[in-house]
Amino acid sequence: MMQRRALIVAIVIAAVALVAQATAARASWTAPAVSGSGSSLAQSLVAGPQPTAVAGTAARSVAVSWSAAASLPADGRYGVVRTPDGGGTAVSVCTDVATTSCTDTNVPSGTWRYAVALQVGPWTGATGTASSAIAVAAPAVSLSPTTVSGLPATTTATLSA
Repeated sequence: MMQRRALIVAIVIAAVALVAQATAARASWTAPAVSGSGSSLAQSLVAGPQPTAVAGTAARSVAVSWSAAASLPADGRYGVVRTPDGGGTAVSVCTDVATTSCTDTNVPSGTWRYAVALQVGPWTGATGTASSAIAVAAPAVSLSPTTVSGLPATTTATLSA
């Protein structure tokens, strides 16, 4: 009788141990004792398409558009950067864009180029070829007439950019 209880206890312990192991996934492999090397290649994102940049209808804005990338997965997005025409630090102006256009607003005066990069999840590919240079004028005020010779007088101000 004692042996039977010991056997039942052993079976229960073995069953509990099997259930506990079933909740954890395990993997292992062995390699022969030879020299050599191994590698793994991750998928990469191609450079983004070349955009077209056009001064927007709103002052100090630039409309940027590009062709859809055929290699972009369904969950992919685009990111757009602005760089000074003569080179310098790129500034991200549009991120996580699902369409093939965006508008950069409140653009500082100067001459700029825009480039597009593909984005998939947390990964961003290289920017593609930059757009042609686009100039954004500094805000200006012009008065007409520019001098007042007597009072009362009327002058007109025109704001641009």
